[in-house]
Amino acid sequence: MPNDPLARYHFTDDHGHQLENCVEYRELLAENERLREEVARLNKEADWLGLRLWGTGGVPPVEDFDVRADRIKMWREAARKAVEEKNG
Repeated sequence: MPNDPLARYHFTDDHGHQLENCVEYRELLAENERLREEVARLNKEADWLGLRLWGTGGVPPVEDFDVRADRIKMWREAARKAVEEKNG
């Protein structure tokens, strides 16, 4: 796996076998990569939200939690769609 931060380590199981050939190790590396991609996407969404809300005062405070939650959900959905459209 390119740019694998764990590549410099040589992990072995309890019997001294290299983990590079272990299915669980490969699954963990794949899950790690998936999570890194998800974090990168969420960071892009946060950047998009920050740019859109800059100078607008953000999401106005609302006493009704359900209304506020709906507004936050609306902005998150807008950010997700914008990032997806940008990344095609």
